[in-house]
Amino acid sequence: MRWFLSLATTAILVFAVATPVNAGYIIIRIILEGSSGGGADASHAGPGMISGGGTPNLGLGQRPIGGPGGSGGSAGGPPGKLGGPGGMPGTAPPTTHIATDPARSVVVVVPIEEDLSFSAPFYPKRPLNLETNPTWRPKLHTTYRGEKYLTNLFTDGSSIQLYTDRIQYPTPKKTRLTEVKELHAKWTKAKTDPSKTDPTLILLTALKSALAVGMIEDAVAYSDELLAFAGEKPDGLPVDVAAFVAAYGKMQKGIKGAATKPSKAENWQLKLGANNLLTQHHFALISWDATAAELKRRSDILEENFKAFFLWHATRGIALTVPDVPLLVVLPKNGNDVLALAKALDAPARLVADGFYSPENELLVLSPNRLDDVGMTFVRQTQQMYQAGISRDKLLAGDGPKLSVNKPNDGKKPEEVALMQTTALVELLVEDAATACAVSREGSRQLFYETRLLPKYVILPEWLNYGAGSFFARPKEPAFITSGAGKSLMHIATETGYGVPNYALQRYFKDLLDKKDLNPDRTVLLKNILTDAYFHGLRDLKDVHDPDPVKIDHSGIAIGSTGTPTAPATPGPGLGSGGLYGSRPPTGGPGSPPMGSGSMMGGFNPPGMGGANNPSKQEEDANVIKRKKRDRLAIKAQATSWALYYYLAKARPVELQNYLNELAAMPRDLSLEGATLPAFYRAFNLDGSKESLDKFAQSWLEFLHNDAPEGIDITLTEPKTAAPTGSTPMGPGYGPGAGIKP
Repeated sequence: MRWFLSLATTAILVFAVATPVNAGYIIIRIILEGSSGGGADASHAGPGMISGGGTPNLGLGQRPIGGPGGSGGSAGGPPGKLGGPGGMPGTAPPTTHIATDPARSVVVVVPIEEDLSFSAPFYPKRPLNLETNPTWRPKLHTTYRGEKYLTNLFTDGSSIQLYTDRIQYPTPKKTRLTEVKELHAKWTKAKTDPSKTDPTLILLTALKSALAVGMIEDAVAYSDELLAFAGEKPDGLPVDVAAFVAAYGKMQKGIKGAATKPSKAENWQLKLGANNLLTQHHFALISWDATAAELKRRSDILEENFKAFFLWHATRGIALTVPDVPLLVVLPKNGNDVLALAKALDAPARLVADGFYSPENELLVLSPNRLDDVGMTFVRQTQQMYQAGISRDKLLAGDGPKLSVNKPNDGKKPEEVALMQTTALVELLVEDAATACAVSREGSRQLFYETRLLPKYVILPEWLNYGAGSFFARPKEPAFITSGAGKSLMHIATETGYGVPNYALQRYFKDLLDKKDLNPDRTVLLKNILTDAYFHGLRDLKDVHDPDPVKIDHSGIAIGSTGTPTAPATPGPGLGSGGLYGSRPPTGGPGSPPMGSGSMMGGFNPPGMGGANNPSKQEEDANVIKRKKRDRLAIKAQATSWALYYYLAKARPVELQNYLNELAAMPRDLSLEGATLPAFYRAFNLDGSKESLDKFAQSWLEFLHNDAPEGIDITLTEPKTAAPTGSTPMGPGYGPGAGIKP
């Protein structure tokens, strides 16, 4: 997930330390090398989109297996990160930088509640031995979905980087998860010793906070407590609490129970030629070769999203009709089958997640693996690790092969096994992050349609369809951007959940504003969104009347909208096949470094190497610029759609519902081109004049400006080249990070 390691999964990580001496978050970044060498062709997909063709093959195919590849890089840790200057003790310092695409990496944010400077035997169940079982640090103890894991963490500053920027966030002994628990404890105390603050408001705040960080089961428990308490105190409830209680009271049984009516699952199982059907709670899962453990994992994530969707609406005082028929979910064998199903079921040509929802067929299709280049590369590289017969379960239990510190023929070095354990942990979290991302986006779209919040048989504007889907989406990876000073940044969130901004799209939207990539005439900007001008422009790069993010001077050098020539031959983050929900969009836009020749974006030559006097170079530059414009336009289409829908859903829900009602009344299955703009004006009481649209746009942008950022920027450290061979091996007790002071 993420696998880009999953930001979305952090909300369900709990660390097995009774009284934390330290708390916060560590960020693990695995840098990939090489290309995917296969998978869906996304060369024209644009960020956030995965495209593929081929003849539909419903029910056939095999899971992908590992191939040549492997993560590159070696020793050399950046100052300020785990490992300290120079990386692992005993290795020679690196001398040069590796030219990398920052976006070709997987990232996870992991909450911690323990002292990472503590040393213990590498294998805790074996006797301490300086040669065959030395001490190691840092160690990470986690409990994830009910299973306990132990990981000897590894970093070399090159292939694996650990960032400790948030190691004491929000305070030295708290995480956002523990803050939610403290809010609930405050409510428990306030019940018996009321203060000036109504105790029900404290619990409602705890409930919303639990949703915001992905603690869904806790949010359900808090909802039950609030409903029960309100039953004992029916009068005098605060307005927000009363609205929640009324809405949740109508939905509680349906949310916590199971669907009671038969579905069309057996018909679809027969039609698709699938082997298995599992009906559980609110979903019917159609599959071929998925294991029982995989089906349970998917079912759990689907149910969490289901509960969160209805609970969030309850916090807004909205009571929805909970479906009493199991919702249909298809789990194909591999990614190629997902793309074939997308074509057969008339899904969009470009997917924005590792799966899709087909409203016409009422089917949610989830990929068993990531469909983007970065995700597939990571899977191939990790699969090689298991070919020697060492299982992921064994590694995550803190176990592994025989160790030998100084005699390589007698076993593996501790750092080799620590690297394997760290990678296994990342892989585990990444899988859930990718699934949570697809379910929260496409699964929420399924719920939007099943609850009739979105009209099922009307061809909706693309901005509305995309904005609604991204509203609940939990991004599986950071936003990668370039700062004004030319620094590569990754924008991460410590947790992801419901009811808060989509941190990746929020950051991209701010980047568009900061770099003046949006039309300065806000009326034109608003109309561009409402008429799908940015999405239409993606198909043939139509002029959408916005500042040109990429220009060329007479020498053929690319110029950003800031007027600054982009640095030739300086590799920058490239574009994977998935973008915001599949892989990464390019970091920059105007003023960003151009993409290196190894990225999808191509490369730029330095002055004197092409331009006006070189026709072939002119043609190459034109193609590069066309691709870069398309990529930046894709970011613009996605970020602006989310930004507008987020504002309407949070600040103007009644008018938004009026707009959806207007669309629902329009002719079925016909293009609404030209009809949606007047419908929007009517729903939001706009007369269509520049004055009224300017006023509306100003309110929208002010709302977004005042909304606190959900994520934070982390400056990326450039990875180093490999240390010379023959370096002194790591000594006992010195894991990559010895001496760390969290």
